Amino acid sequence: MFQWQFECLNNPKVLHGSSNLIYSAPTSAGKTLIAEILALKTIFDRKKKVIFILPFVSIVREKMYYFQDILSSSGVRAEGFMGSYNPPGGFNSVQLAICTIEKANSLINRLLEEERLAEIGSVFVDEMHLLGDPNRGYLLELLLTKLRYICLKDLNIQIQIIGMSATLPNLGQLARWLDSELYSTSFRPIPLYEQASICGDIFDNDMKIIRKLDTLPELGVDTDHVLQLCLETIQDSCSVLIFCPTKNWCENLAQQLSQAFSKLGNSQSPLGQLLRAQIRGDLIIEVLEQLKFCPVGLDSILKKTVSFGIAFHHAGLTMDERDIIEGAFRNGAIKVLVATSTLSSGVNLPARRVIIRSPVFGGRPLNLLTYRQMIGRAGRMGKDSKGESILICQKAEYKIAKELMSFELSPVESCLEGAGKLKRAILEVIASGVALSPDDIALFTNCTLMSITNADDQQDQLAVNPIDATIDFLKKHEFIRLQKANGADEQYVELPR
Repeated sequence: MFQWQFECLNNPKVLHGSSNLIYSAPTSAGKTLIAEILALKTIFDRKKKVIFILPFVSIVREKMYYFQDILSSSGVRAEGFMGSYNPPGGFNSVQLAICTIEKANSLINRLLEEERLAEIGSVFVDEMHLLGDPNRGYLLELLLTKLRYICLKDLNIQIQIIGMSATLPNLGQLARWLDSELYSTSFRPIPLYEQASICGDIFDNDMKIIRKLDTLPELGVDTDHVLQLCLETIQDSCSVLIFCPTKNWCENLAQQLSQAFSKLGNSQSPLGQLLRAQIRGDLIIEVLEQLKFCPVGLDSILKKTVSFGIAFHHAGLTMDERDIIEGAFRNGAIKVLVATSTLSSGVNLPARRVIIRSPVFGGRPLNLLTYRQMIGRAGRMGKDSKGESILICQKAEYKIAKELMSFELSPVESCLEGAGKLKRAILEVIASGVALSPDDIALFTNCTLMSITNADDQQDQLAVNPIDATIDFLKKHEFIRLQKANGADEQYVELPR
């Protein structure tokens, strides 16, 4: 255990489940170990269930298999809830539910309806910075807001929230929102050397030239020196992970590299001899056999590339194909893996060198958070003494490279602001019966991240509160009405449309 992990866990309130926790550390620093220890303490010591929220189906599957392996002899059942899949017996039959954001929200809603939320002892959120994601941040904020609200309203329900995040400038704001302890570290067990390659010049992260790549005639056409950068790493018995903007680019680059490996491997040059020494033919044969028995058979392009220790990884592959390729990369059969950006925040596949083929993805400069996740894959714990990232740019993209390597991540902002999302959130909790009275609605909205960010930003005390304005809008346009029911206090009801 690293010193920072000991310090983070050496907090009695966190360790015994009486306080929430937000913590931040670089990729590969060991963030997950903290969550795993606290999750197991919840299950074994507090005898409560755990929900573990992860952003993608691929990483839910990976984490599910991991927990099933370490808990196999304990009698604790860990299952994944993802996509259209629910395990036999559902939530009733598990102690540890590993979920996507959407599945976790569905589980929380059902437990609320059935008044069973007290069964949960802790909820873990990986990639907490996704709160700012325009597509999924809304649902994640709504889920956590509901948990905060219920725990404040019903003191018999005590759910510990543990959030793991990239380093953000407003972590303190997130901690105040969830009333949590905060721990942050910049420790990385393997040093990361961040570089850019522009027309054969290699720059460090201060954009100073540190070396020049010489043209090697035996490599033939080597656009942007990608082949040379791969061979530098492979000759040290290490692996390379290349990120490309599109699926087609992945497949085309994998084919180009495999053709170059074939030509070079058949030569008697020193580079050819080095390459032949690193390619494990016995392991490659095993991988090809495994791919052959996939339901879709052996993909013709994969057959060509895997034969030379190269593969591609993107959403067009089946789960079986992805599992085989990931395993082959881990055991060294695959030396170069060319992938789309989804792999950067998906399964854990570190490599000695990470190459980002272009700073432009989807027609726009690479998102800073995605870039940080990509380069965070560089350096394999226990295998490498360092990690390297190389961003390949054209001359006209110098400014983009400089910004990516020097800028800080932006603060996470609430996704409930704008585009009617706060209206939608309030309507949802009224329609579901989660919050009905004016006091309940006020408490619920005060549990949102938006209420914290607005309180921090509000300079003008006379400015209109957006939450009050939303309630007024919903009443004025007859989405909701305040009425008395059966002599009880006034409650909001949703009006039929």
